[in-house]
Amino acid sequence: MSFRLGLLTIVICSAAALAMTSCSMSEDKNIADAAVKLFHTQLGSEQIHEIYSGTSDEFKKASTEAQFTEFLSAVKRKLGSVKSSTPMGWRVNYVPMGTIVNLEYQTEFDDGPATESFSWRIKGKHAELMGYNINSAALITK
Repeated sequence: MSFRLGLLTIVICSAAALAMTSCSMSEDKNIADAAVKLFHTQLGSEQIHEIYSGTSDEFKKASTEAQFTEFLSAVKRKLGSVKSSTPMGWRVNYVPMGTIVNLEYQTEFDDGPATESFSWRIKGKHAELMGYNINSAALITK
């Protein structure tokens, strides 16, 4: 009898932990989705300094503001502004360095489509950009 009671306790605790993680996971994903929308708005307004200011320390060690400005200026010049963006996939990882949310979008710009990948670290209710990748034929051919 005590074995069954112990097993039942484990199952109930596991289910409760999973439910709490699911809520947190959904909230973390929503924070990252909102950060992508802000990124697109700032890119459209050429507020690259503001985007760079919101990046993680790791990002800033990997890329200077001048390099990032040159890169995003080229994206804006070759692709234009974002017309629409459709989520394609996401993943939330809870690791010692914090909560990391990876999002992938199929984005339609004024001058062509692109696939964008974002990595965000969630800190409270705020997301900081850890990584950004964009793939588009227009970036090469224009």
